[in-house]
Amino acid sequence: PLNGGAYLTEKFEKESLILNAGIRMDWFVPGNPTNDPAWQQQWEEATGLKADWPTFRFQIDPRVGGSFPISPETNLYFSYGHFNKIPGLDNYIRDPYSGGFTGNPHLEFVKTVKYEFGFTHEFPRRWALDIKNYTKESSGEIGSTKLSGEYGLPIHLHDNKGYSRARGLEFEIRKGVRKYFTGNATYTLQWASGYSSSAFSDYRRSLNNLP
Repeated sequence: PLNGGAYLTEKFEKESLILNAGIRMDWFVPGNPTNDPAWQQQWEEATGLKADWPTFRFQIDPRVGGSFPISPETNLYFSYGHFNKIPGLDNYIRDPYSGGFTGNPHLEFVKTVKYEFGFTHEFPRRWALDIKNYTKESSGEIGSTKLSGEYGLPIHLHDNKGYSRARGLEFEIRKGVRKYFTGNATYTLQWASGYSSSAFSDYRRSLNNLP
């Protein structure tokens, strides 16, 4: 397997605005054994699906962030970005010969969208307060679906049906003690929801007849 990435960034700066923007492209080539005709035939017989996956995948993600220094002591800021990651290779190429769990070369990138906004204010005596609101949403996380192929043996095929969402508020107080030392205290209030906390969640549910 091969993977890589490239990115472009640009910075725009004026007295009342600092803006960073960019895009990133990631690519992935699963390679062998997914290109082997014998492996593909065995995969089709085990899953009952067509082995018509692409041999090259890529993803382009935008990212932007900015800050607005409205006074020497106060700064507003925001960021927004799309991120991705490649599922573990075992999720792609897990052995289809023996039943049980089988890899899925159709898997897409796991995608995450993050955005936040907040402000920082500095007080006398080297105190500072930072408050921000953030959201992180992920889709395409790895789960599994139970299938029966030509052999009639049940298998669990990895897929991209998991998702998660986290929203929260973060409060941070910082205090400069000496020239080279800073102390801080942080409090986070967060709400989170999701489906499929791991690639084996649905399998564990099936063992206990959970919906």
